[in-house]
Amino acid sequence: MAPQQRVRQSLDRGVDSSGGAAAEKADPTLSSWKAQYPLPDESSGDSGNEVVQLYKPPRNDSKGIIIACSIIAAWAVLFYHGCFQIKLTLGPDRSHWLDILGTFLLLEFVNTGLFITTHDAMHGTICYNNRKLNDWIGRIAINLYAWFDYGMLHRKHWEHHNMTGQQGKDPDFHGGNPSFLAWYGRFMWQYATLLQFAKIVLISQVLQALGVPYANLCVYMAAAPILA
Repeated sequence: MAPQQRVRQSLDRGVDSSGGAAAEKADPTLSSWKAQYPLPDESSGDSGNEVVQLYKPPRNDSKGIIIACSIIAAWAVLFYHGCFQIKLTLGPDRSHWLDILGTFLLLEFVNTGLFITTHDAMHGTICYNNRKLNDWIGRIAINLYAWFDYGMLHRKHWEHHNMTGQQGKDPDFHGGNPSFLAWYGRFMWQYATLLQFAKIVLISQVLQALGVPYANLCVYMAAAPILA
C-alpha cells in the first residue's frame, strides 16, 4: 500500500496528530519511554514522514527480556562449544567439518542477534518500564559481541538518528568518500576504542590460560563477530 493511501485511510478514520498526542497523554508508559528516547516529531513537517503512526508499548517487559536472554544464552553455549570443545588441529581427533562450520555459522547468526539486541536496547525497547535493566542487557550483549562501549554507541546512535545522512554530523554516514572500504574504515575507527582492544587482549589471555587454543580464538572469537 502506498504511503499516500495509508495517510488517506488514517485521515478518513479521524486519526491525526492531535489524536496521537491524546493517546500518548493517556498512556504514561509511552510518555515515559519517549521522554528517555526522544524521536523526531512525526506529526510535523520537519520529520519528512507524512504517515501518522500510533504506537502503544507492551504492558509487560517479559517478552523482550526472554528474547534477549535467549540470544545471550545461545551465544554462550555456542561460544563455549567453539572455544573449548571443537578441535581444529590436524589429526584423528579433529572435529567433523560439519561441526566446525555449523558452529561458526550459528555463532555468526547469534552474534548478529547480540548486535540487534544492543540496538533495541539503545532504543529502549527491551524493557520499556525499567531503563536500568534495559541498558544492562544492551551492555552485556555488546560486550559479548566485541566489547564495545555501550555508552558511546548509545550516544553516537542517537546522533545518527537525529542527523541522518548529514555529512560530518551523522557518525554512520560517509565522510566524503562513499566507497565501501573508505566508509567501513571510518565507521570502525569512530566506534573502536583503546579500552575495547585492551579488554579483547585481556579476555584472550584469560581464555588461553584456561586452555582455549589460539586457533579457536581466531575463528570463534575474532572471525565470527567480524563477519557477522
